[in-house]
Amino acid sequence: MPVISNDMAKAIKRQRGELNLKVTDLAEQTNLSRFTLYRVLNGTGEYVTDKTYNALNEWLYQKL
Repeated sequence: MPVISNDMAKAIKRQRGELNLKVTDLAEQTNLSRFTLYRVLNGTGEYVTDKTYNALNEWLYQKL
């Protein structure tokens, strides 16, 4: 299972803050549940599925 690094979580938080997105907005954009995103953003969901990792990685890539 892929691991969300601290740097990746920090980058997601930073982009979300810059775009002024709620977790529900991010969930809609990534097609992930808000519960999964809460776990990732709070650091309790270090190990994630391939789908989650790819969705977050793709979202970050599009925003850079």
